[in-house]
Amino acid sequence: MILNDYLNSIKTDIVKQIMLIQHSAKNTILLLSKYDKSIVIEIQEAEEEMDKRFVDMLYSLSSLSSRFSLANVVARIPIGDGIIVKEIETISDLLCTISTVIQNLNEKEDQFSLLSERIIFKLREMLNNIILMLEKAKSLLEYGGQESLLDDVRDIDLLVNNLRDSSTEEVLNSKLPTPLLLQVLHLFGLLEKIGDKTKSVSTMIYFVHTGKLVKL
Repeated sequence: MILNDYLNSIKTDIVKQIMLIQHSAKNTILLLSKYDKSIVIEIQEAEEEMDKRFVDMLYSLSSLSSRFSLANVVARIPIGDGIIVKEIETISDLLCTISTVIQNLNEKEDQFSLLSERIIFKLREMLNNIILMLEKAKSLLEYGGQESLLDDVRDIDLLVNNLRDSSTEEVLNSKLPTPLLLQVLHLFGLLEKIGDKTKSVSTMIYFVHTGKLVKL
């Protein structure tokens, strides 16, 4: 019973973490639509909250490992969940970096207005797909690792990568000033990395539930 309580507590915490980064991703979409420094601050505060939760989660997982003699079926739980919470914390860091880049383009360099609606649209679309991937990851956690959900994550990640590839070509062919061009490419690269991290979270959730380590 005590073990089940630990596992349910960890599961609840991971769901809350996923919801927190989904909220930050939605705030980033708002930031792309209309710059507001208060949104940047909210994303930064969420990242600080995520750091605190990350430390608390590691403590809980350490307690789980030390309190129970872990059979093979259970040993993967603290290992897998440790990887999951670290990847989620990294996603939060990346979203905070993205908000800082957008802030700098608006405040320090005043270059954000030079971006075409098409480029901004593709940035928003990548974020929308990432939010959907996170929702699938959350469903994997809540419904016991259904393989069809993992297939959905793979398909959505492919869309994210395709958006990044097509956007890179478009940005390189644009007439943007070189510093701005590099910053925009950086944004697309950060979003692609978030997609990769979300995919990693999903595969590890599947591993924790099923014991099967799948490469997407």
